[in-house]
Amino acid sequence: MAQTTITSNPAVGVAGTFATGESTPLNSRSLEAAETITVGKFVVVTVDDADTCELPDATGEVTGGRTVGVALRPASGATSYSSGETVTIGHSGEFWVVGEDT
Repeated sequence: MAQTTITSNPAVGVAGTFATGESTPLNSRSLEAAETITVGKFVVVTVDDADTCELPDATGEVTGGRTVGVALRPASGATSYSSGETVTIGHSGEFWVVGEDT
């Protein structure tokens, strides 16, 4: 009988995945995308609707208490969420993210 090996360490650098391989329902939540959101990006609650999220485009959106977490890669392997899709957002743990200059 062949033995199956399962690693707790996912592929290195896959944006939007848990870096530790330790995902649970307790460290993620879901909101509707108000715009196209690339996985591995940080998202904030949309100012007009607490049930939607968007990419921050101003410092105050990040520092003003609207932070949610990191858009996680869906099981389908898609690299982005379209406006209106449900975004799974990691809010505690270690995630692979997309770095930016600004």
